[in-house]
Amino acid sequence: MTETLIQCIFCEEKAVIKVHGLADIEEMNCPNCGRYLITYESRHNLPSDICEKFANSRNILAGVIRERFELHLDEQAIMEENFESLIHSVTLPTTMRQRLDKLILYFYRKSETFFKATAYDYYPAIGYAKDHDELKQMIKLLKEEGYLESVTSLQYFVLSFKGIEKAEELLTKPIISTQSFVAMWLDKEIEGVFENYMCPAIEGKTLDGILLEGEKHFKPLKIDNIDFNSDIVDNIISEIRKSKFLIADFTGNRGGVYFEAGFAQGIGIDVIYTCRKDWFDKIHFDVNHKNYIVWETGEELYDKLIKRISATII
Repeated sequence: MTETLIQCIFCEEKAVIKVHGLADIEEMNCPNCGRYLITYESRHNLPSDICEKFANSRNILAGVIRERFELHLDEQAIMEENFESLIHSVTLPTTMRQRLDKLILYFYRKSETFFKATAYDYYPAIGYAKDHDELKQMIKLLKEEGYLESVTSLQYFVLSFKGIEKAEELLTKPIISTQSFVAMWLDKEIEGVFENYMCPAIEGKTLDGILLEGEKHFKPLKIDNIDFNSDIVDNIISEIRKSKFLIADFTGNRGGVYFEAGFAQGIGIDVIYTCRKDWFDKIHFDVNHKNYIVWETGEELYDKLIKRISATII
């Protein structure tokens, strides 16, 4: 493994690049963007696209890469094919207030215990800031609003109780979406259950396709319903983040369903757990205590699912 100092393609800071033998994957360690993996080809081809599409918003791009690093989503290598979906794998700030919220969440992630001082990385990407001066002003604003408090050194801060409340409000606020992500076994028999029974329940329709008055109406989305022309994991993460809730059917005991349900729960998205009765005793012990809809027929699943959605999804 060799290390070289080069310019980060996202923020243009000096970054350390580690080349792993003959592999096409390179590891970049940028003080501003954090760690990310990228293919050799993409490192050379992406800069022209970045300059064209993000000429006036390089700070947003650097912020995305940094946030993915902070959220431990940096193991997926950046490629030209998955670049667009990667950008949308986190919620992009579109206002100045939202960039301040991102900075509050950064300090919240760094807080291990109540009111313990946190040394922050003095780089703009932690708050999607354009430069160091803007980051200073953002921190000053958070202090003036009572979200941050200084502790001895200029680079040590602590989230106030108001700051903790704000961060947890941001993490748990209701998602405005009409999409329901469905994680399930990609099996022909189960596909029929999805099309004929799950979809009508999610859409708030009768089994004959008639819209039901008084029921909630959502749009079902399943992994193979998406046109995947880029990295599949980035797309899954992006679509789950955009969903109001997730339905995880554990029939077939598929590993992907565990991942998708766990990720959704981890970011505060409601999960409805379902499983066909003959597979229920095969569910892993760490999730078998959830409030499952256990079903034997499609009709039974439809009845229970439409009631659960009506009762629990706000």
